[in-house]
Amino acid sequence: MTCSLVKKSMIQFSILACALLLTSGVASASSQETCDRSLQSFCAGDRVISYSLKVGSVLQVFKSNRLLIQFDNQIRAEILSPSQVNQSVSCSGQICRGQQVTNFMNQTGQVVEVFSSGWVRIYLSAEQTVVLRKISEISIAP
Repeated sequence: MTCSLVKKSMIQFSILACALLLTSGVASASSQETCDRSLQSFCAGDRVISYSLKVGSVLQVFKSNRLLIQFDNQIRAEILSPSQVNQSVSCSGQICRGQQVTNFMNQTGQVVEVFSSGWVRIYLSAEQTVVLRKISEISIAP
């Protein structure tokens, strides 16, 4: 793999990211069908949230167990360790994707994403926006 091949994928990399790509190689292909969950906990296509509360998608998993992540609303992809992110899950506690919930400001919305770290993304229909909230700040709508 060369940096010129990476540029063709329309993702901008820093010099450090390029160097990591050249020395690490790719452990999984870019499709979820080829990902073996028994061998690795993250796969290309997984949705994640970072500890700095950025949400995005895993583009590649490297042999060095580092993740190439494209965060939403960011031009550049970032390379992070799996310990720096949490995966999207179907449910956390009693809160599940697709449920109607109410937040602490009495706003009602639908859960778009749930993360293993206890954060959820909620679509607030009245405001027509998606917000990030801690599970402890919401309840299931009546």
